[in-house]
Amino acid sequence: MRFSDVARDFTKTLFERGAITQLTIDARRRDVSIPDFLRDCGARLVIDVIPSDQIHAEIGEDAIEVTLAFRGCIERCTFPWSAVWCAIERGTLHGASLAEEPAAPENPWTPVVPMPKKRSGLTLVRGGKA
Repeated sequence: MRFSDVARDFTKTLFERGAITQLTIDARRRDVSIPDFLRDCGARLVIDVIPSDQIHAEIGEDAIEVTLAFRGCIERCTFPWSAVWCAIERGTLHGASLAEEPAAPENPWTPVVPMPKKRSGLTLVRGGKA
């Protein structure tokens, strides 16, 4: 049995019981549907799937589709089970994960708009003046 099948079946079971599932997803993959600003957070995206009428989660054979809120904006996201590398029950921390973090995908998502350059240092501000 593949890990993606284990993660899917585990999530279905917890969802049916009304328990919260915490999924760790490889957000670098092109087939992961998330807001663009989250792609710069690295490989690891951790979400809580909460059984609720407001969440509207659909647990399919190939992916989970869930409505999530990011920075106050509601987004419909799709996470293929093959992108999930950890699934745990949040209340007990029992679950399953891959032995190691997945390698970077061959064709990771790349931003269309160049990211702004980061500042190299901090400026101490006193009394509202830099």
